[in-house]
Amino acid sequence: MSNHTPGPWVAEPVQGGISITGHMGAHVARIGYRDNAAHADARLIAAAPDMLESLRKIGFECASYADCWEVAQAAYYAATGKETGGRDVF
Repeated sequence: MSNHTPGPWVAEPVQGGISITGHMGAHVARIGYRDNAAHADARLIAAAPDMLESLRKIGFECASYADCWEVAQAAYYAATGKETGGRDVF
């Protein structure tokens, strides 16, 4: 596995954009408010460690379809900022 900044990563509004930080506040990325996609981009970037872990679990640990489905759903909701009810969380 590659050496990336440990998660979880968090996207937080800052002056002029959105900052993504990792473990112990390590800087990962910053996105400017260039268009309406900035929040969605930040959520996707911040969800990267969780999605990577989900892929690892699906590939190597899932014992059943139901287990894999739950792992995949959790990664999707983290990346889209939506909870199971479809509510926007960022």
